This record gives sequence, structure tokens and C-alpha cells, in this order.
Amino acid sequence: MDANGSMVDCQTWLLSEWSEFRRRFKHTVENAWGNQMLFLPSEGHSADSKLSDADFKRLVGNPKMPAHVQGALEIDLVETAEAAQAVIEVINLKRAGTRFRDQMTRISNESVQFTHREFKFGKSRSVDGKTGQITAAHEVGHWLRGPTQRVFEHIDRQAMLKKGKADASVPKKVLDRMQYGETLGRYYSLMGGGSVVGDHEAGPWMERLAKHTHLTGGWVFVHKQHFHWSVGDISPRQKRLLGS
Repeated sequence: MDANGSMVDCQTWLLSEWSEFRRRFKHTVENAWGNQMLFLPSEGHSADSKLSDADFKRLVGNPKMPAHVQGALEIDLVETAEAAQAVIEVINLKRAGTRFRDQMTRISNESVQFTHREFKFGKSRSVDGKTGQITAAHEVGHWLRGPTQRVFEHIDRQAMLKKGKADASVPKKVLDRMQYGETLGRYYSLMGGGSVVGDHEAGPWMERLAKHTHLTGGWVFVHKQHFHWSVGDISPRQKRLLGS
């Protein structure tokens, strides 16, 4: 049964199929989350609001680029649920291409494939667009929740909850779909219908960085593509420490 409650035909896994799925799941999900996020320290002026010189220098891999931390996700696949932080069932579809809606606790063997998606909520404004996503990466994202969260939410879920309360005439089905991104730009996000990691997706990493480093000024998220546009923006502190 999929997330919509629809029954689907499935079949037993061959050992070779399962081994290949595990390999591909780990590779695609780690790559989807870990190849886009960079975080720059935002330091205050007092000594207790800064990283030590030694810790700051550890953030410099290339003296010609700003000090930063690269966000990554590493997955260890374990054999028992008792040892797991996330438990996800994987259905081996009997017929390739069977319609199956994934959820955070159940995906299919085809969830590691890149799937094209279409943004459908801007047509009245002559706004449309297509994107794509590896569904397994999106569903794993729901497990990247904070200590007090039940689930890490879709990018516009909270906005749609507010919209539903403010306007009861909007059908629930529409609100459910629009939580994947009310605008085209937001729909492109990994916790929407696309593959781009943005401010929303970076949230779990920002929380953990703040917890472990206690920087008063916090951290600034920068997408990897934008970071490479600003390689000349070296802080005075970095220049002083590295003599550059």
C-alpha cells in the first residue's frame, strides 16, 4: 500500500537486486544532500562570540576562499530497526513504472531514480516549469528533524496550514499539493518538488552548528554555486591568520 492508500503488486527481492539498491540508495541520497551546502561563520566582536584561531584555521581549506564548513550527510545502512535512527520499508514493484506514492516510512525500488516533476499552480499567472527529484532523497529529508520535531516538513507546509485557516474555501487537496512549493522557485527545492537545497533544507545543519560551536553571530548558509562567485571575499581575520 502506498501513501495514498492504493494497493500495488510487489515481489520478493533477489539478493543481487537488494545489494544494488542499497548501494544506489546510499550514493544518491548522500549526493543529493551533501553536494550543495556551505556555511560561513558569522562572528561577533567579543572573544566569546568567536571561534578560536585554531578552530577558525581548520575551516580554511584553500587560503583563497573564505573559511567555511561544508554540509554533508552520511548514511550507514544497518541490519536491524533497533539500531536505526530511521526505519524505511522498501517495496520491490512487480511491474516497472507502477504508480506509487512514497512516504518517509515506505518507498519503492524506483525511488532512487530521477523523476521529472511539473509545477502546476502558476498556470493562472502564466507561470509554469519543470524540475526533477530523486524521491528517496526527499523522503530521507523528513527524518532530518530536530529534537522536538515529529518530522522535517515540506518547504511550504506551515504556509499552507495558515492559508487553510484563513480561507476555508481552499480545497484541502490543493493545500496538500501546494505545501511542496507555493511558487515555482520554492517548488524547485528538495523538500518541495525539486532538487535544490536552500535555506529551508539547510535548517537542520544550522541548528547543529549553532549547538556545537555556540557562535553568537551564528552561521550563514551559502549555496555551493553562489559560494564560488565570491571567492575574493576573504575576511581580515583570515588574511591575518594565514598571511594572505
